[in-house]
Amino acid sequence: MKVHYEGKLTTGEVFDESYGRGEALSVNIGTGQVIKGWDVGVMSMHLGEKAELTCGPEYAYGASGSPPKIPANATLIFTVELVEQDGVEMGALPDEEIFANCEAVKLTGNEAVKAKDYKMAATCYNEALTSMQKLKVRNEAHKNFAVICIQNMSMCLNNLGEYAETLSHCSGAIDLDPKAVKAYYHRAVANLKMKNFDEALADARKANEIDPKNAAVREIYDTIRKEKAKATQGEAAAYAKAF
Repeated sequence: MKVHYEGKLTTGEVFDESYGRGEALSVNIGTGQVIKGWDVGVMSMHLGEKAELTCGPEYAYGASGSPPKIPANATLIFTVELVEQDGVEMGALPDEEIFANCEAVKLTGNEAVKAKDYKMAATCYNEALTSMQKLKVRNEAHKNFAVICIQNMSMCLNNLGEYAETLSHCSGAIDLDPKAVKAYYHRAVANLKMKNFDEALADARKANEIDPKNAAVREIYDTIRKEKAKATQGEAAAYAKAF
């Protein structure tokens, strides 16, 4: 099988990766060729899957480490993508299998949201979207799936404080579906956090037009109006003091 990977220490330092070399690594799993963490983790992966493997010292290089880059008793974190298995490459899979893989990754993201692990969830949704690029023919169901993934990822990014990224992703979802009410809602939240009050109000109004019965939309609209009023009063008071 072939994998693309990135290996990091718990400090975040990257000690090895395949992406920069432009060629996936050929490995034999279950033969002792790689560390135990890979033998266990990669063995359970399916073609097209991208996973994060956290390997404690006993599943990596143990007390000896692998000088000079990997110290003794190091825990290693690998991002691993299985791109070829039994001679079959990810891009050669039928669209049905590629999409099924995307759906499985999305479900993993949903479980991460339930656990409030928004970083992991956002990674899963992004992975599902990336894998969809391998589809040879796209249909309406694929478009709707992409919109849902983008909206879910935007919710996660807002929870992580990545508001600028939310704006970009939500705009992409709206390009795909001008009635993507959750995209307008999450973009309104992001604009509010960035104190872009007029843009936030515009998004909230649009979301309300699409779904007038949505309580969350009405609530965010009221919140934006109040926050804008407070900011305006504060600016007026500061201006008066200046003169």
